[in-house]
Order: sequence, then structure tokens, then C-alpha cells
Amino acid sequence: MDCMNILDGQYQIVHVTPDLYDETEELLADVSVNHELTCLAAKVKDSPLAIADLRAQIRYVLSGGISFAVRHVSSGRIVAAIANIIFYDEQDTIYELTEYKCPNMIKYMKLWEALESSYNIYKEWNMPAIFDVQYLATHPDFRCRRLAFQLFKHTMDFARLLSHEKLPLDENNSKDIPKGVMTMATSPYSRKCGYRLGLEIVKTWHISEREVVELQAIKF
Repeated sequence: MDCMNILDGQYQIVHVTPDLYDETEELLADVSVNHELTCLAAKVKDSPLAIADLRAQIRYVLSGGISFAVRHVSSGRIVAAIANIIFYDEQDTIYELTEYKCPNMIKYMKLWEALESSYNIYKEWNMPAIFDVQYLATHPDFRCRRLAFQLFKHTMDFARLLSHEKLPLDENNSKDIPKGVMTMATSPYSRKCGYRLGLEIVKTWHISEREVVELQAIKF
């Protein structure tokens, strides 16, 4: 599942390897700071230091997880990406595994910690390990092509094969086999992707009158 042609060969889904970290990190960070609601609430884009903290967090997921991207074949550009990581128990979160230097990023971190600590999916669903979709983004110039949905579906297919032990875990992910997928969806599009792929709405948090975060999950 390292490379797959989609949309009549105009695009390819590729595994994010170290040579793609920089370009993928840049895309995910740029889309997050300018469009993702919790980044906007914490005013991450107002601080270069906060953006640097966010990029370090994204790099942690890319280097320690299993992520995929869409490459536009004719230009060679990475135009969409999904960053995933396997977590092994309720204490294992990205926010405790990275250090933050900027008050804006600390505010962002505390917001996410409060959301995640309010529902223990590991305990409630009896899953010691879970495949966690952390980031999903498409470059604004390449939207309305269902690229994010294709990435989400590819991730679901990969995670399902992993859970059924039809794919090997690498040495960085050699503990328990993840038996499900979860995501904290913030945009209407990402939430819709989850619905279409069979994820259950586990819990909803209202950030404002119009903005919500949904914990979506599925157990294989």
C-alpha cells in the first residue's frame, strides 16, 4: 500500500516516508493554522513560536506514526495529507509527548487535553491500542476532488488490515495491535468523511454556537 493511483492516474496516494516529511509537515501546518477551529481559537497563527511548536508536533506524528499523502502526478506536489499515529493506552497522548514553548500553543494543548480527558475511549471500548487520525488536510487549490476522503478511506483500509494482522507492525509500533480507529473531527467535511466510512459519533463538544468537535471511532 505504498503507492496507489487515483482519479484516472492524475493523483497518487503515497506512504509518507522521511523524504516527504518536510513537504507534508508544511502542508498540514499551513492548513491547520489558517483553517482548523482549535488553532483559530488559540490564535496559533498569530505567533511564529506557536507555529513552530505545532510543526514540531506534526513532525512527531509523521516520524512516529503511519501517514499517507496525495501527490499530484503532473507537478509532483504533495496536495493532501493524513497524519496517523498508534496510541497504546489512555495515558499515551501527543500532548504529553511533546514540549511547548509558546502560550498560544499551551492554550491549544490544554483545550485538546480537556476534550480528550473527558472520555476514556480505551476503557469504554476496551481497546488497549487504537489507530488515531491526528491531522487531515487538503491544499486549498486542490479541494472539491474528494482527495481527503480518499486518504481517510485508504487509512481505514490500512488500519483494518493491520487489526486483522494481515499487515506487519514495524519496530516503532510493535506493542498491541490496534483494533479500531478514532479521530477528533473539527471540520464539517472531516466529520462527513467519518460518517461515510462507518465511524460512530462517540461524543460531541460544542466549542461555540456553530463550531463542534466530534470524537468519532470504529472498532473492528
